Amino acid sequence: MAGGPSRVDTFDLKEGPWTPPALASRVGLERSIWPRVYESSEITGTVSRHAAALTGLAEGTPVVAGAGDQAASAVGNGIVAPGIISCTIGTSGVVFAHTQSPAYDPPGRVHTFCHAVKGEPRFASSMPGSINLLPPPRAD
Repeated sequence: MAGGPSRVDTFDLKEGPWTPPALASRVGLERSIWPRVYESSEITGTVSRHAAALTGLAEGTPVVAGAGDQAASAVGNGIVAPGIISCTIGTSGVVFAHTQSPAYDPPGRVHTFCHAVKGEPRFASSMPGSINLLPPPRAD
């Protein structure tokens, strides 16, 4: 699942998975140590005989990579093309928008990561943390 790894500084949204960006390069992490990254809808395996017996699922049922909560919610909400956004307020507050290319915010207020939508465009930007949306307290 590309969404999770794309949120850390070991994944390059422009060049592709595990292209060593700043943090990985500075600490000497080699690209060869990282696992394969799958698109959210990509089949990564099948249900084994043992897992089928434990779960009641049919042996051989395809298993896909899946998506994180916000990326999956965005697909369910129809956030699959530019110009559509959602706002989720719960444990955190997330404004989620689909973009055609990475949209970086140097101060780090907006996170840019891979969306659960396969292919291009595949980037989403979110602003987590509902407390960040509140104005600072007045000093009266």
